[in-house]
Amino acid sequence: MTASTAPGCGLPFVPQAAGGELLGSWLLRIADVYGLSLRSFLSRLGAWPYPGRVLPHWFALRCVDLQLDLLANAVRLSPTELAATEPPGCRRHWPQELGLCLDCLDAAADLGQPHFWSRYWMHPLATVCRLHGTWLTPVAAKDLARIRHATDFVGLADRLRSSHEQEQWHVGEGPLDPTHALWLQSVCVDRTGELPPWGRTPVETMLRIVDTLARALMAAHAADPGQGPLGWCNESCEWSVSIFTLEGASGQRSQLTLPVRLRHRQKLLNSVGGVLRQGALTRHGLDVGSPALTRWLASASTAHWPAAALAWICPQAAELVQRQEELRVELGVSPRYFKACSALMAGAFAAS
Repeated sequence: MTASTAPGCGLPFVPQAAGGELLGSWLLRIADVYGLSLRSFLSRLGAWPYPGRVLPHWFALRCVDLQLDLLANAVRLSPTELAATEPPGCRRHWPQELGLCLDCLDAAADLGQPHFWSRYWMHPLATVCRLHGTWLTPVAAKDLARIRHATDFVGLADRLRSSHEQEQWHVGEGPLDPTHALWLQSVCVDRTGELPPWGRTPVETMLRIVDTLARALMAAHAADPGQGPLGWCNESCEWSVSIFTLEGASGQRSQLTLPVRLRHRQKLLNSVGGVLRQGALTRHGLDVGSPALTRWLASASTAHWPAAALAWICPQAAELVQRQEELRVELGVSPRYFKACSALMAGAFAAS
């Protein structure tokens, strides 16, 4: 294949990107049309002029990695349109497992469309298919890294479908309802306009709230794995977790501490979504008066939360935060010691 990169010239044929298709998935399909690997395809376009560097995996490929003007010219899209297809910024690495929707792949096949990978599936908070309302099926990131051509998606889907049919994933007496996790996605990822119960909240603040609650729930689960919303049978309390740094559209970064395995994230985020939708933690098996939990939620990690959000989730922690100045005067300490004082007050408050 030879391709001119002069302004106004593009590839003779470019397959149309599917709705919501990930940048790397689409580029794999274009490269297949010309019988090239992804690296060779980008190199011949001049979009990857770095012979001594390793090309990122197709699913992690972002516009900042490429000579965007040359690529945009070749595929006849503007740089802005290409940027809308790249994965969400996630540092330092992707979760150990991501998820895909087998129903979406089946629907595409029924319409005669090729298999592809959705950009939406790359977000660490993506646990449920927003079209079908079903749990995403786990796929290891190392399996995605082995994909070299778009046709490999077919074999991957077949293997996942076979394992999915044999999978038994139940909590207690029945399967876990994905309602709360889907709601959480709609607020934090889709930004559909649906609001949390306490009112409009910037997505960066929502992600901080999710991070704090996720860590609190995991700590409670590790302390007593048989109780609370994360008390599943036959589940180890030792979850492998990592810190994921997400880059928002405004350039702001938000950190999320989440399990690296998809099934664990699904269960955890379903519980977080339930807390945020339904309010007081006592509705989900946690003791709202627990000194440790109240101390956690009254700490500096909630400093930028809307007051109504903290009051909705944990009224006792909200009262402690509201009394900061009063406690400072009463106890005669500087604000830097408030966190330690609030811990003591949380214990006294819970015991009363």
